[in-house]
Amino acid sequence: MTAITVQLDEDTIAKLRQLAEVQRRTPEDIVVEAVTHLTGTMRPLGVGMGQYRSGHKDVSQRAREILREDARKGEWQ
Repeated sequence: MTAITVQLDEDTIAKLRQLAEVQRRTPEDIVVEAVTHLTGTMRPLGVGMGQYRSGHKDVSQRAREILREDARKGEWQ
């Protein structure tokens, strides 16, 4: 195994230590299990996802509005 360093805030560290104590495991074991679970359940992004930038930070919040405007202009069908 390769070692990595992770920085956590104090509240998260306290919760991790408490969980480790209750489960009688090391905090490291719990982190390894969590990362293994997360990386095993993640689905890959669709083709092109995350590769383009519109320059606008609110696209996800305004998606319907943007699509309506484009449909009205005939730019999207």
